[in-house]
Amino acid sequence: MKAKSLILVSYVAVPSLHGLSQRVTGILEVLTSKNIHCMVVCPNATPIPSDSLHQTRFRRVGFGGDLSGGQNILFRALSLLTFMIRATPVLFFLRGQKGTTFQFEQVFLFPLAILTKVLLRQKVIVDDFNLLHPDYHFMPRFILKTLDWLAILSSDVIATASPLSMKYISTNFPNKRVHYVPNGITPAEDTDSNHPADTEQVHPIAVFVGGLVFHQNLAAVTNIMRLADILSKLQTPLSIEIVGGPLSRVEYLRRLNVVRNGSVRLRGPINREELESTYRRTTIGLLPFFSDTPLVGGQRTKALEYLNHGLLVVSGPEGIGELSGLKPSVHYLLSDSLHSFAYTLDIAARHPERFSGVRSEGKKAVRHVYAWDNVLQPLIHEIAGP
Repeated sequence: MKAKSLILVSYVAVPSLHGLSQRVTGILEVLTSKNIHCMVVCPNATPIPSDSLHQTRFRRVGFGGDLSGGQNILFRALSLLTFMIRATPVLFFLRGQKGTTFQFEQVFLFPLAILTKVLLRQKVIVDDFNLLHPDYHFMPRFILKTLDWLAILSSDVIATASPLSMKYISTNFPNKRVHYVPNGITPAEDTDSNHPADTEQVHPIAVFVGGLVFHQNLAAVTNIMRLADILSKLQTPLSIEIVGGPLSRVEYLRRLNVVRNGSVRLRGPINREELESTYRRTTIGLLPFFSDTPLVGGQRTKALEYLNHGLLVVSGPEGIGELSGLKPSVHYLLSDSLHSFAYTLDIAARHPERFSGVRSEGKKAVRHVYAWDNVLQPLIHEIAGP
């Protein structure tokens, strides 16, 4: 039987700590383990080293822009257009033999999906589809709805992590093949040593992981600074580390007392090995997302990562999202305001033993439901066949 092949196009660099990149990495790890030949076309940004992608080939497209988010909308749109123009001849060169599947990440690459479907006549999957028109407001709603429809019509198959998008497509496009494929995790290695929360750790550590080019992550970092100020007044024995970059976006925070006195540490971008080490010595995962940062997709990758590594997750109302079966106080701790969040952290830092059951139940829940091998079965079937 001839080996199947996939050409995957991502507008963010792979691998990186970007949530979409982590989704792509999980997909590639599973597909290559199934002997599916994978090629990734993505921007020519400096990737974070990853041993898990050694079987994947890359074609990096240089275009002098940054598509990871956070810039002026017009600048991002022009950068995206430039990337697609430069990626088009690459796709024609790589088009492969009959039977190659092309997978495009998210709605924004629909022009490439249309070109592939019409000119190359290859199977097209649009992955991580998330409706624009209900939640985004950077242009008139009817334009966003048109973009949504073009992305749906340009594909043979849709994969989405959003229950809302799944329902919308199933209702309005009943003949479209659409699969619910939530974000997933690669179960973390459990070491023989005790987790810091199970030992007499003198000064527990909380962590926030996220790219600092996104509005929501920047808002979360602002909330963390406010939390740190409250915790300082409570004399809470807790330090906070913020992982992600570029630090140039938060340079102004270095003037704050909580950063200057070491209560909050800005670590910048780190590689996967360093991130795993951070999780091993950390006790709490922070998701300080409230009504001003609504979750517009299906699941926050950082929430899955925290739970997978056995951290006690403390979340605002918009932090956890659509994680099947997870309940507050059973799998994570929920706080509905910044002050409530701070007092929860104070108790968790002083009495970590009280929450060992919550940490354990959260880890078991995500590893059972959200392992990549489980959630990717519909995509594997579409690419490799029965």
